[in-house]
Amino acid sequence: MAFLDQVKQGFAKAIQIASDNQVFHDLPECSLLSNVEVLSIKLKDPERHSAVGAHLANATARSPVSASRAHFDPVEFLVRNERNHKNTILTGELTANQGIVVRTNTGKQLMTATIPNNSPDCLGKIVHPHHVTLYKIKRVVGPIPSFAVMRTGTEEPFIKIEKVLVSLYPIGKALGLLGTDCVYWFKRADGTILGYVRPKLAMKHNTLIVKFSSTAKDSQVRAAILGTALLFGITEAHPHLRRQLEESMVPSDF
Repeated sequence: MAFLDQVKQGFAKAIQIASDNQVFHDLPECSLLSNVEVLSIKLKDPERHSAVGAHLANATARSPVSASRAHFDPVEFLVRNERNHKNTILTGELTANQGIVVRTNTGKQLMTATIPNNSPDCLGKIVHPHHVTLYKIKRVVGPIPSFAVMRTGTEEPFIKIEKVLVSLYPIGKALGLLGTDCVYWFKRADGTILGYVRPKLAMKHNTLIVKFSSTAKDSQVRAAILGTALLFGITEAHPHLRRQLEESMVPSDF
């Protein structure tokens, strides 16, 4: 299995190199995001994965080595339109050695939000269905936790991300009312607000809310925001899922 995974990684790298001509410069199937104002990202089976997270935390405390799992059962996320009866418009499947594979309701793949193997300064990356990395989400050093969504082949940030420190969410987390204080602004380079991500005001499940502003008309921008929010979902809302993904990744230089 490990050999096959390495072959897949090598093939993906070859495609990345061959695609320097920017054949795959946009994510497909994004138009449906143009007509959505507020999304929620939630686990399909939150009770099950809350139990798994508690089990992994206890196992890590007892024996960090034994807690490692090279492979795990896929974890399903629902991306729902909060303003239209909470209808599911996309699904995400967190898969070992891959990441969160996002698909439409008809099964067409939109992207994969995943973590890099050899970039500790990256939150993650957003990959085209043809295995081409289109965006990397890099940490920005500064007094406020910040990130920059960098489009492959460009020097300027595609989207800036800033942690919201002055809010009630950290208090809610400290009091045990919320499971996460994941609150970030998404902005253009000129400071124009494109949207935000925050926890849903619920005491369980760590559902995240993504709100697009009226300035975020471009479906590619919205897809990049969604992909980043999914990465926050496994990093801040459900950190045990990121640990599982990290442990499952086959080393490579891609």
